Amino acid sequence: MITNDDTSSDRRSLIIDAATKLFCQNGYSGTRMSDIAEAINVTKPIVYRYFSSKEELFAAWVDIVLVARRNEIVERIVNSNKSVKDEAYTILMNSVDGLGSPIILAPWRIAILESDNFPNITQLIREKFKLPIFLAVKELFERGLKNKEIQGESADVLARLFCSPIAAGASMFATFGLDYMSREETEHLFIAHHKSFFEKWSV
Repeated sequence: MITNDDTSSDRRSLIIDAATKLFCQNGYSGTRMSDIAEAINVTKPIVYRYFSSKEELFAAWVDIVLVARRNEIVERIVNSNKSVKDEAYTILMNSVDGLGSPIILAPWRIAILESDNFPNITQLIREKFKLPIFLAVKELFERGLKNKEIQGESADVLARLFCSPIAAGASMFATFGLDYMSREETEHLFIAHHKSFFEKWSV
């Protein structure tokens, strides 16, 4: 329970923690600000004191769930000293880990299942997570083309081809659940994709 001695950061963290549980369980449309308030035993106006709307709260939750991971992924890709082929393999194997995390998949599931009613959520996920990582992968392939590690006319096209199984995996797991395909099956699929991709595009 929140007391008057709690700091603002403590209250904000409690709200985010409750939102995490409820968004994961009930989705976006199934979670009300009053539900979050009730979960931490405060009144709804207290929640609104920290977040002016459910959309703002959702965006803050996405920041916590996805943005730190995004920054880590982008920094590693951009600053990698590995060959393009080896870094691409690392990207795929790290994606297997991400696809196996219910917390990381939750925003994707919400974005997919509620895209018709809340298209701004889909746009939020795209801008905060998907697009920055795609641009980092594109930069990786630009380096590969420049260094003649790979061939092709467009780093943009190569990046889209390379990322397509990851995006498909996120959609499948978010829609059908983590039991849709085992971790081993996902890993084998990504390894096969890596092999065929570089058989086609390596110099």
